Amino acid sequence: MPSESASPSTAGLYVHVPFCLTRCGYCDFNTYEGLDHLSGRYVAALCVEAELVGGDWQEESFVSVFFGGGTPTTLPATELVKLLHELQDRFVISTEAEVTSEANPDTVDEPYLAA
Repeated sequence: MPSESASPSTAGLYVHVPFCLTRCGYCDFNTYEGLDHLSGRYVAALCVEAELVGGDWQEESFVSVFFGGGTPTTLPATELVKLLHELQDRFVISTEAEVTSEANPDTVDEPYLAA
C-alpha cells in the first residue's frame, strides 16, 4: 500500500516479463522458454492488473519503472510501449522517472529501441 510519509517518493514499479529465448542454467527467476506466443495475452492481463490496482496507488509518485524477467524485449516493441502507456495512465509516474528494461542483444535492434 502507499507510503504515508512526507518524504519524497523513492517508489518504483517492477513489471515481470517471464518470457525468454532460452532458459539459462544460472537463472532462478520465474521464466519460460518458448511461450512468447502468449505475449499479447500476457500484456493484456498486465493491463487489467494495472487497472485493478492503480487506483490504490494514486497517493504515491513512482520514480522508476523497471521491466525485468525473463527478457522483456522478447515482447514486440509495440506491446512494451502499450504496457508503459497503460502504466502511465493508471499510476502517478514522475515525468523524471527512469524507465529501464532488461534486454537480450538478440532481441533488439535500432528500430526496436527507437519505438
